[in-house]
Amino acid sequence: MPAKDFAGKVEGTVGDIAGDAKTQAAGRVREATGTAQNLYGQAKDAAREATDAAASYAKTLMRTAAMLSVTARKRLRRRCRTIRSVRC
Repeated sequence: MPAKDFAGKVEGTVGDIAGDAKTQAAGRVREATGTAQNLYGQAKDAAREATDAAASYAKTLMRTAAMLSVTARKRLRRRCRTIRSVRC
């Protein structure tokens, strides 16, 4: 539980016990703010992780494509040598 969320719960409870509506409301607002910040942070982290995963996947695809093109060039050279082509 984040600090703001916890502090809001404490403040709201103190307001409940004391019967002070202003303290109680301020505590609930602080608690809601803490919860919203926590959820925002979680969403931000999830988006960052998804972006990192997508970038990693794209790099892997690019490496694979580069390796395949090298392999394709080697095969083409072998075929050229087999048919004794001058230009390979």
